[in-house]
Amino acid sequence: MKPTGVPFNASWLVAASALLLPGAVLIAPHAGEAAFVMLALCGLGYLLADGWRAEGVGLLTGLSLGFYGVAFASALIHGGTSGELWNPGHLREFLAAPLIGVALTRARLPTSLLLLAARGGALAVFTVALYQFEAEQIRAHGAVNPLVFAPLALLLGFFSIIGFPRESAGTRLFSLAAFAAGCGASILALSRTAWALVPVLLVCLLLLWRHRGWLDRRVATGVSLLLLTLAALALQTPTVQQRIATTWDNYRAYTGAGAWNSSLGQRFVLWRSGLAAAARKPLGGWGLDQTQQAAAAWLPDDMKSAALRHNHLHNEYLNNLVAKGLPGLLSLLALLFAPLAVFLKQAARGEHFLLCGTGIMLCVGYAVSGLSNQAFGDDTMNIFYVFFLAATLPALAKPRAALATARRAST
Repeated sequence: MKPTGVPFNASWLVAASALLLPGAVLIAPHAGEAAFVMLALCGLGYLLADGWRAEGVGLLTGLSLGFYGVAFASALIHGGTSGELWNPGHLREFLAAPLIGVALTRARLPTSLLLLAARGGALAVFTVALYQFEAEQIRAHGAVNPLVFAPLALLLGFFSIIGFPRESAGTRLFSLAAFAAGCGASILALSRTAWALVPVLLVCLLLLWRHRGWLDRRVATGVSLLLLTLAALALQTPTVQQRIATTWDNYRAYTGAGAWNSSLGQRFVLWRSGLAAAARKPLGGWGLDQTQQAAAAWLPDDMKSAALRHNHLHNEYLNNLVAKGLPGLLSLLALLFAPLAVFLKQAARGEHFLLCGTGIMLCVGYAVSGLSNQAFGDDTMNIFYVFFLAATLPALAKPRAALATARRAST
């Protein structure tokens, strides 16, 4: 692609879209999607004006298009896609990942703006969640599914506090408020997946601070006490108490008497039957539209009808293995763990700590939550992951001048 020679600078538009997207994608999806499209268009504008320069976006491009490409190949081989062929497995957002990466790297946004977007998003989603839970007496969900809303709100909270030990007093208060807001929103969504994710992310955060030399007793105690306070307040809520009691009852009923017709019991059935289906076609899988049918094929009629009411197996790893075979599972593992390896390596060197911390939380959050729910194939989940991966991964390999800007912003 030859450059046009026409100057192009959309940094203000990229900054506005980046600030809007994290919170809007959960509480005003159309606005979040518009911000995502605007970022892609800005990336295209940079490419048309300046020519293709691949600094920083090579790994992001390979991982995103590789994940999408395996799904596209599966659709071609197996046919029968329920949607458009260009959107196999509802993964079209990954096509825009290279353009989003170009937009965010060429605009040279400081890391502080990414953190501001996360903090503002966390506060916004909590405001909506609290209104829904208290005024409308419903399970908090923003404008999406509660199972999508909860882990993403939680991630926004943890993103907000990564730089806490070295922040000024005023910024610390902002960070703590956003952290509490993200955690609070996930509690009000009544998602067991998000609740289980909290200790995992907390351990990641404390280990990151310890490695950086930022962890002292006061910081660890303060953050832990805040989480314990939030947990204690949540446990005083009758709805939360009922959710926990029901989960425990369902588990005992399934393990003790084989009672499977509950949310938890059906997950166990889906996982067991999904593994059996994957064992029969491990290489090529069954096809994107045949995942549930393949998993339900050898179940008794009553279990089969329950399994077919779902559109995924409540496990992202099984979804990919059953639908796309080993290539699908490997492409998923690469998408989650190749960036994680890069972030861990850079964090070990002590560089770009805020970017690396955000990336580590992102990958770990999706990897863990995907064990009991869908992680990709939902517009909101895709947009959130693509945006934050594009905001962190390319920044670790972009040109020296931009690296200097990121380094100054993250110290």
